[in-house]
Amino acid sequence: PNVEPTASGLYYIEEVKGTGDTIVPGDKIQIFYATWTIDSLLIDETNGYTKGYRFEPFEFVVGAGTAIKGLEEAATYMQLGTVANLVINSELAYGQNGNTQGNPPVAGFSTLLMQVQVYKIYHSN
Repeated sequence: PNVEPTASGLYYIEEVKGTGDTIVPGDKIQIFYATWTIDSLLIDETNGYTKGYRFEPFEFVVGAGTAIKGLEEAATYMQLGTVANLVINSELAYGQNGNTQGNPPVAGFSTLLMQVQVYKIYHSN
């Protein structure tokens, strides 16, 4: 990508600029996303995202540790409507152990590619 990584090594490539306040830790957000391994294997997505269907957004509280670290960090750069592509190194994804519970499973030390769209934000303030 034609961007510099953040201090953690995350590559954040904004495709569509959002509007309103930037997401902060404690905000609950809903996103649509698709996640691939670096060799283009689709490993997870919100229902039908890659086919243009967006029925079931993923909801989490930023900073609560319920999403991978790379997604949590990326969210703090985003606003409502933002669309961004992420390159998430293994330390910010599933680490050395990978995700054996996934279908398909993700090997340890895997770099992930992710496209994210912010659908809703419930600000904590």
